[in-house]
Amino acid sequence: MNWRIARNRNSAVLILIAFVIFMIYLMPASNQLSASPVETHFTLSSKYESVSDSDQHIHAADMFQHKFKVEGHRFGEQGTVQYYQHSLESSVIHSFSPYTEDRVREIMLEPRHEQRIYANSPAILWHKGEIICVMRIWLEKEKYMEEGAHKPPNDFNDNFLYTQKFNRQMKPKTPGSILGIPTPRQWLIGDGPIEPRLFKTDDENVFVSFNTGVYLQDGRALDGTFIWDYLRHKTLVPSIRGGSPIQKNVDPNKIPRDKHWTPYNDNNTLKMVYNLDPLRVLTCDLNFSCHFNHFEGPKDYKFTQHQDSLRGGTPWVLYKYPYYYSISHSTLFKNPSSDRIYTINLIVYRAAPTPRVVYLSGPIQIHEKPMNDVPIVRYNYIRDPFFFPVSLVEEDSNSIIIGGHINDYSSVLLRVRGVQKLLEEVVNDDRKMPAHTTGPPLGTLHSSTKKFASKQTNSTFF
Repeated sequence: MNWRIARNRNSAVLILIAFVIFMIYLMPASNQLSASPVETHFTLSSKYESVSDSDQHIHAADMFQHKFKVEGHRFGEQGTVQYYQHSLESSVIHSFSPYTEDRVREIMLEPRHEQRIYANSPAILWHKGEIICVMRIWLEKEKYMEEGAHKPPNDFNDNFLYTQKFNRQMKPKTPGSILGIPTPRQWLIGDGPIEPRLFKTDDENVFVSFNTGVYLQDGRALDGTFIWDYLRHKTLVPSIRGGSPIQKNVDPNKIPRDKHWTPYNDNNTLKMVYNLDPLRVLTCDLNFSCHFNHFEGPKDYKFTQHQDSLRGGTPWVLYKYPYYYSISHSTLFKNPSSDRIYTINLIVYRAAPTPRVVYLSGPIQIHEKPMNDVPIVRYNYIRDPFFFPVSLVEEDSNSIIIGGHINDYSSVLLRVRGVQKLLEEVVNDDRKMPAHTTGPPLGTLHSSTKKFASKQTNSTFF
């Protein structure tokens, strides 16, 4: 009898302890967001949220606020038809560093702790009431190529992808894990998936686009665009009817770089802007069998890094059909040093009846403190601070969130306010153009990109 009483008492104590632990687990996390690469601890959040994605606000404070004027060009068939200047404000609202890098160290089997780890390219997407994030994890193996550098005996691919889910306060809802995409290992440096973009056609089809190096069936090497089906956990290899123009028209001594495709949903049809200037647009099914529905420029157009400065950027966000907008990036090379400069630019695109780029802004500016305080990792190639964008979320008609990294070192989310007036003016002015107006002449967008960057940086470019 005494044994039974003791057993019942012990059971009651265990149940009480379990209940206390459970209640502690349910308490909301209270971490302070950090916008600079300082230590950040976090607690998993289990707070219930609605599965609706209609409210895409992120509840995070503005830090490093910066007000600036941004120039812009609107385009017609003959080139630039209108000049604009608008007031915008940017701020940093969240930093993923260093807690993401610390989490990756917990996952990696690397007892010597010699790897240089950077979390880059935070692609974010609202899905069923929570924020999915996919990031590039980069091990800086380029350093091992320097003369006299110590090369760690534990060798990994340079790059892999990492995923984690957050609530709207940017508190983690999952602990974070490696996205399981085994990719080929080909070269001394540069292996593995990089530059993820997240997009969906509906709640049942969520995709990650990325680029990586592979060898094709005909023996050619390619740094190309590939797809990860996020919900079904499988790799998809895009195909283009008639072949890829970039792969066809490249120096035979160089590896073609067929990347930075930017997706959008056009009335439940998946389309991807393959290239901005010349403008080329793909229509794809959900297996990523694609064909060009719009193709500008000569078929034998050769893409060169000095000439083709305006590259792809974030997935497109619908403004008012048929108008979409995105944050693109440009890669410019200083004359005569060839040092790189990166800019980010807001771009407006009309999807129908004739696809064309409507508007391009000058560089979007960010407060100098986070830009200058964060180290530039690849200083041998890039001397000027930069931000690289991979994701775009519309909080409301006047506020957007841009996911990207600063200087290859620290991944952050930016908030930009003031876009409503810019978009309204540009779209209202463009609606006065004939419906079947075509886009600007070849090279116009690259020329505008260089003019804007030259004015801001006092540099000249190749």
